[in-house]
Amino acid sequence: MSTTFQIIFEGRVYVYTRRILGFEDVIGKAYRLLQGTSKGASAFDALHQGIATKWILQDDVVKPFGDKRQLLTFVCSFNLDRDVLCYSDESGHIQLPLDRLRKPPQPQRQEFTPFEIVPPAQLDLAEFPPPYHSPSTPISARRLAFLSRILSDFAEQWRHILRSSYAESTFRRLAKAIVSLATCEF
Repeated sequence: MSTTFQIIFEGRVYVYTRRILGFEDVIGKAYRLLQGTSKGASAFDALHQGIATKWILQDDVVKPFGDKRQLLTFVCSFNLDRDVLCYSDESGHIQLPLDRLRKPPQPQRQEFTPFEIVPPAQLDLAEFPPPYHSPSTPISARRLAFLSRILSDFAEQWRHILRSSYAESTFRRLAKAIVSLATCEF
């Protein structure tokens, strides 16, 4: 079990995962780090240096809950672009403006407000009417059986990505991976 911290700043997502911390410990640490900082770069520097030394730069925000393989206890996101702290665990999602963390006294859990993560938009397949393209070269039965198993397993293994909204760069990489699998070019 672990805890994930995310700092969202200027459209970039910095992620750090560590051992479990309690809610009070996380809020206390964030409160101490943000004292005397302003919005933007000074808050980023304080959080980036105060929480961890090795961050991973990712394309998108981690939304792990709802997956039976999850190993996370909670996700704590410091969205500096919107100036809000979001805390998510299995019981739900709560948020607090970062301005509240910059002023004494230290905030309590009851000051957080609940919110819902917007699910991704459903794809309307009517936008892709038939006729569909048929391959110009015949596909052997063995290869077709192999590819159908890979692609059906792909949806199971990558459901944590497929059920969430994600950045355009993440979508491009995912689409490239699917095409590479389907054409056996790996």
